[in-house]
Amino acid sequence: MGARQIDFLLFELFGGEFNKKYGCDPRPNIRCRLRLLDAIEKMRKLLSSNKEADIHCDSLMEDEDFHKHFKRTDLEDLIGPFIERFKTCVSESLARSGLKVD
Repeated sequence: MGARQIDFLLFELFGGEFNKKYGCDPRPNIRCRLRLLDAIEKMRKLLSSNKEADIHCDSLMEDEDFHKHFKRTDLEDLIGPFIERFKTCVSESLARSGLKVD
């Protein structure tokens, strides 16, 4: 569990948006996947200290650019289920270990 899983959630979201808008899917293409994941990681890091950030990926696929403005609240909504699963995993692990944490 970690930031890379969050990147993949964003990758699926943005890849789907790009496919819907331009009719070509960057997700199966390895080069496009790496470029988009790199841009997502940069955006995610910006969102850790800012309320809003932009993602830019020029000529992502078939000379089409991907640009999007994204808010931290949108990210929090997207990763909400992931965070809940993470909390459950940590709680269960602590319960099994017998440790008590306040």
